[in-house]
Amino acid sequence: MTPRAGRIIGNYELGELIGRGGASEVYAGEHRFLRHPVAVKLLRGELGADDPPLDAFLGEAARARAVQHPGVVAVLDFGRDEESGRCYLVMERIPGESLAARLARAGRLDEEKVRQLGAALADGMQAAHDGGIVHRDLKPANVMLSGEQPTIVDFGLARDLGGHSALETGRRVGTPAYMAPEQLTGGLIAPCV
Repeated sequence: MTPRAGRIIGNYELGELIGRGGASEVYAGEHRFLRHPVAVKLLRGELGADDPPLDAFLGEAARARAVQHPGVVAVLDFGRDEESGRCYLVMERIPGESLAARLARAGRLDEEKVRQLGAALADGMQAAHDGGIVHRDLKPANVMLSGEQPTIVDFGLARDLGGHSALETGRRVGTPAYMAPEQLTGGLIAPCV
């Protein structure tokens, strides 16, 4: 069941649905008292407390929170809604559009813009790698653009090299068109050093 706009989850009032994935939905939201804009990611209601997606959701919160960099979405809060029992992850709301939406709307980017975006994304990914985190699903849909500044989002498939990914099933995870070759072939996944 999709929550209605105006629904309260923890200290956050939900607005419009702004994204949907396999196990979650993302809403524009606002802190009820501070009126600060946020994005609220809710685990789908039909997933039970013992499902692997819940473990992945908890892991995503911890991994994304561990990376402190202006080019990586900031995680602000995590909790479980008392009324519905659904877990939620609260992040900074990035104004703008995804890189995927920009490409669909404007078409191919010029070479200089690609260089600038690539360098900024590499800085954000290096911060994750420095913390032992490999994203594993970096693609245009997981890059938000606020003006021309890219921000990496969605650490749901990320792997913490000090531990494991909650979605380890012996199969490949991620979007094949954007996977690293070693990820496609089942080889070692390691950060750049």
